[in-house]
Amino acid sequence: EIQGEQRTIVESQFKKIFAEIMVFLGKPNISDIFPSIAWFDIQGIERGMKKIRQSFNEFLDSVIEERMKKETEPSSLTMNQIKGILVNIVVAGTETTSGSTEWAMSELMQHPEIMEKVKKELNDVIGVNSTVE
Repeated sequence: EIQGEQRTIVESQFKKIFAEIMVFLGKPNISDIFPSIAWFDIQGIERGMKKIRQSFNEFLDSVIEERMKKETEPSSLTMNQIKGILVNIVVAGTETTSGSTEWAMSELMQHPEIMEKVKKELNDVIGVNSTVE
């Protein structure tokens, strides 16, 4: 288990990389509409995701290697298998949250009267200039 300052650094790096991933996943991609121009990567989405994937791989490698130094028994899992398990855990939690949020927002957009009630409640509870996290 990672402790203290090292844990803070690891969490910070993970949050940074994950935030970058979420930005790219949230961008509308013109290549989805016009697949024939996908190889141009007009918006740089593919290039950006490749850079993030490399950063994420390096991050996972360093965290896993650090953890494996502390283990006394060898693992039967390969580095790629361990990374796959970790990514599955992260993606599973994220997909559930993003799917629920997307569903809720689409429902609110279809019911403007309820959207107004939600806006009023948010303003009453957190104020106009605060961010919901």
